[in-house]
Amino acid sequence: MINHANTELSDKLISYFKHINATETDPVTLSRTFGYLKGQQYTLDKIKSKYPDLELEVKRAEIEFSLSFRKAGERIKKEIQNLMGSDFDKFEHEMMDKLKSMLESQNITKDLALSFIEEVKMRAKGNIESPVLETLLTYQFIEFPSAEFSSGFVEKYTTKGHYKAKGVTINAKLPISWKQKEGDRPNIVHKFISKNGEGKDMIAFMVKDLGLPEGYKVTKEEADEFFNESEIKNFLPDGSEFISAKKITLDRHIGCQLIFKTTRERLDFSITLQTVQFITIYEGKMIFLQCMVSDDEEDINTKFNLHLPLFRQVANSLIIMDQY
Repeated sequence: MINHANTELSDKLISYFKHINATETDPVTLSRTFGYLKGQQYTLDKIKSKYPDLELEVKRAEIEFSLSFRKAGERIKKEIQNLMGSDFDKFEHEMMDKLKSMLESQNITKDLALSFIEEVKMRAKGNIESPVLETLLTYQFIEFPSAEFSSGFVEKYTTKGHYKAKGVTINAKLPISWKQKEGDRPNIVHKFISKNGEGKDMIAFMVKDLGLPEGYKVTKEEADEFFNESEIKNFLPDGSEFISAKKITLDRHIGCQLIFKTTRERLDFSITLQTVQFITIYEGKMIFLQCMVSDDEEDINTKFNLHLPLFRQVANSLIIMDQY
């Protein structure tokens, strides 16, 4: 009942946005998320008015949801205001009139009210349908992407059974707002795209076969030599600018962290990418966790440094399951 109303009230916003390309976020998803928030608050206000004895419970639910997603709601509204300009106030007023007409005719019993209050509390913990949840998380943590991970809004990922993983099972945790897609190149198992698949940033899992004799195991000494700085630079794509490299331990295995910058020409424009690769070797396979952001040249370092803590969190969660 309530979710249906939330979807319906955003129809005007969808039609307004569908020819606008001013935002990376899918305008249909953005509009429905805005409607979702407006519908939820209107329903809570209606419950408080109809059942005064439930006001304290409603306020608790509001506080819990606000702690999780208040910033997201404010930023989504601001982005829509920026896109619609002077039309926003009129639109919001019309939208609320439509919402009221849909919900006023529906009888919210006390049992339904109590059930909805509990539902809002669960929503505060991330129990929200897709793609509304991913949109809220994107806007909530847009200034600190790593906070999504550290707040527990993560999903488990595995390469188990995927033919591109070449028999290696890698488990990891990824932020929920990054959408999983199939890799489009031979050694990329899966990639995760920011902003629920609409963004410009990517996390990818890659496995390459080193072509070693069957059963051959790389020794610690060989790994140490393989991952010294001069050798690591050989991993750089052609035309890339080396930034830094250092040895790391990736799930008990010697590896490296390589950071570089690349500028690519596309049609009549260029795009700058800054990438960090976490690399190790296991059972004759080279395992890559490749994380990159893209932006204008003058802004790329700021954006990369903003995302690096998140990328390191993902790398720290990586487990090569076959060794256990």
